[in-house]
Amino acid sequence: MDAVTVRDLRNNGGEVLRRLEHGERGQPPVRGRVGSAGRDTVISMADDRTAVEPTHLPPAAVEPLRTFVIDEPAGGAGFDCRDRLAVKHVVDTYALAYDNYQADIWFDLFTEDAVFAVGVPGQEQIEQSGAVFRDFWRDRMSTFKNAGNQRRHLMSNIVYLEQTEATMHISVVGLLANTANGRTFAPVAALNYEGWLVKRHGVWKINRWHDFPDGQF
Repeated sequence: MDAVTVRDLRNNGGEVLRRLEHGERGQPPVRGRVGSAGRDTVISMADDRTAVEPTHLPPAAVEPLRTFVIDEPAGGAGFDCRDRLAVKHVVDTYALAYDNYQADIWFDLFTEDAVFAVGVPGQEQIEQSGAVFRDFWRDRMSTFKNAGNQRRHLMSNIVYLEQTEATMHISVVGLLANTANGRTFAPVAALNYEGWLVKRHGVWKINRWHDFPDGQF
């Protein structure tokens, strides 16, 4: 997300590390697909949720997305364009809400049980969920705002790797830039995101998000 995220998580996120050490990390979504002839059986979610869980699960060792497959030709038109527009709006709002340090709007893009994984090459990857996730990033936004930094997440490419009636698996790349105190502009990082979204009660939200920029910065 920003220049010292993983270091700060390690130094200040004792609760995060405690949960990881005791196996309390958020679990990847359950495998399942919207059924059609020859496809996998639907796995319904508990309670009153109206979606099945994402189908492409992260590997046991979570890694940045370097290779990919898509479930239909890239130029295929066998999808609901309204869902793709809604998911693109989620991604765009993710960027604008974070850049404006509007934590409540940003958190509302995630499901209550969302898992956020972050890491840079050469450092341990860390996962957050629940109050740990929200408390850390709320404090992070406040710190950057008070320091006079203006972040800009310039999201460029979205690839829809898999889409069902109620799930979406996407790749997002972009550029993170910073302007300090209205004077000094600098590129910060090449962004590499991977997201699993679910549609609940007609609204698309992020269920799992991987934030793995291309290098340390």
